[in-house]
Amino acid sequence: MALTGAGLEVVCQPSIGGLQRADFLVEGLVYVEIDGYAHHSDRYQFEVDRARDRTLLAQGRPVLRFTYRDAVMDPDRLVADVLKALAAVRS
Repeated sequence: MALTGAGLEVVCQPSIGGLQRADFLVEGLVYVEIDGYAHHSDRYQFEVDRARDRTLLAQGRPVLRFTYRDAVMDPDRLVADVLKALAAVRS
């Protein structure tokens, strides 16, 4: 909500090939993942997340990872970080 509230185009759960999905794609350029501890604390999910990051980076798509707490408690910082990443990708 914070990203769309900042006027950014956000696609929720975009497919990144096969059965994989990311949490968000912002402005068609930057992937944003929100990691809750309960779902991302086991070894398997940790490895899947890193493999997905490598796949996206190999396609020239940066991935920003935030904790659930970041998203809920400090959405302004999350938006600021995403805007910085967008500026870097666009330059």
